[in-house]
Amino acid sequence: MTRSPLSGVEQAQRLWARNAGLHVDDRGYLLNVHQNLFGGLSDEVKAEFEQADGSELVDWDGRPAKMRAVISSSALAVNVFQHWKLNDPAPIGRALGLPSAATDITFEQRMHTGAGGTPPNLDVVIKTSDGGIVGVECKFTEWMTRKTGQAASMAPYFRGPETLWARANLPECERLAREMNDGKKAYQYLDGPQLLKHILGLHKSGAPSLVLFYVWYEVHGEVADQHRSELAAFSERIRSEVTFRSLSYQQIGGALCAMKGLDSLYRDYIASRYGLDEPAN
Repeated sequence: MTRSPLSGVEQAQRLWARNAGLHVDDRGYLLNVHQNLFGGLSDEVKAEFEQADGSELVDWDGRPAKMRAVISSSALAVNVFQHWKLNDPAPIGRALGLPSAATDITFEQRMHTGAGGTPPNLDVVIKTSDGGIVGVECKFTEWMTRKTGQAASMAPYFRGPETLWARANLPECERLAREMNDGKKAYQYLDGPQLLKHILGLHKSGAPSLVLFYVWYEVHGEVADQHRSELAAFSERIRSEVTFRSLSYQQIGGALCAMKGLDSLYRDYIASRYGLDEPAN
């Protein structure tokens, strides 16, 4: 049986917390959200998460706030991207390889797809100087466990004779979505339906240029190899219709840490906690 790397990542995050003098409970949660973040949440970022749908900040019905978890994906995204919302965002744009300068960063932005119901939230949205929109879907450990129910998640998008991807003139995305809806195509570790929904949301924004980034935390092993293979296959399927790019957090962190003048406290935090001072080999 292929072993998930999830436990190793969680152990590393528990070790970081212990070295920082922080207590992690048996379920993997810190005492509060502030302990999990570099510099805490700014008022603006807090407001962006509060209007979202993920219960990231509030303990509810006996369940701790998601952002308290040491393996919280939203905490990782905030720890990497919030610094650039509060300062000149140009360096993070360069680290991502954007063709135009980054001008603004927003967290948890709703992107309406036209399917009704609760629209999916993009983890990070970056606006660029040419008026473009860069959507960033961020993964920490979510991709390390097998996906289920992909066909069921596509059902609301197939209620009429014509799919939303067909209406958006995205025939290859439509074919891939239909294959997943019919159960003919299923990814083991990549959340393909989520990415296709984000593509719809970006297209409905009407921005003159659109990019969807997939950013994930890199590890090694059989599961990681399968994830990379699925990511490459997904990218190849939609490349004629969508500007889709993928980068590991290690690649982004390595690019940032190589820049002159980077805030030393920020650099030391992302390096010591997540090992983002060098790209993964």
